[in-house]
Amino acid sequence: MTYKDMTIIQEKEIFVFRIKDFWSAVTHFIGMVAAIIGMPILLIKAASYQASFLSMISFMIFMLSMILLYGASASYHSFHVSNRVDMILKKIDHSSIFILIAGSYT
Repeated sequence: MTYKDMTIIQEKEIFVFRIKDFWSAVTHFIGMVAAIIGMPILLIKAASYQASFLSMISFMIFMLSMILLYGASASYHSFHVSNRVDMILKKIDHSSIFILIAGSYT
């Protein structure tokens, strides 16, 4: 096998798509969609109670951090392209947990 053949094999392995954890991916995707749908509904509801502008902004920050968390987690549990991509998605997933914690303090 030549060096060129080995490179082709390695390139083929990089682009293999596998779902890592199906149910975690599905539940986190549902959470992301629910947060996307719920955000404008809850903003309109808060506006009907004459919430302050600062309250609306802090609520938006919280909801956006929730969308980020569930989106990152759904991506991490869905895609297994390569070990490098898996490591990057894992770091984004774990970082988004801290972003949600910060968003919940707003």
